[in-house]
Amino acid sequence: MEISGIEGESRIAGHSGWLALTSFRWGGRRAVRTHTSGSYRMSSTYSTAQLSDVTVTRQADSASALIWDAMMKGSPVPMKFHWLRAGHGGEPTTYLEGEFENAIIVAIETGSAGGRPVETLVITYEALEFRVVNVGNVLSGPQDVVSYRLGA
Repeated sequence: MEISGIEGESRIAGHSGWLALTSFRWGGRRAVRTHTSGSYRMSSTYSTAQLSDVTVTRQADSASALIWDAMMKGSPVPMKFHWLRAGHGGEPTTYLEGEFENAIIVAIETGSAGGRPVETLVITYEALEFRVVNVGNVLSGPQDVVSYRLGA
């Protein structure tokens, strides 16, 4: 994860200074209302898609204080998420990307069961772009990108 203005401890080529995550959760839903009329006829109406906040977990590190500061200030910043897999020669290759505009950390929880503390961050945003990079099983061929944007 990359948060504008906060340097993480990642040293992965192409992602140096990013924040390593242990989990990522994000989703959406569209409410459905089904109407039944005579003779068992049914029709459905669908609401506008509602997207959830992003929830991530990470191990506490040298960037933790800056992340807490960002939550306290509530300043909107761009945030990026990349999912990596092993590529040619074992080098990390991005296969999924998410960019969230005007993202704000709205909640942080830190906990530990005797080991290294783990932080859970909840992030809201105004707009996003999500891309799937088709790298194939052998990482050959064109890098097809599918993207979409949702406005605030």
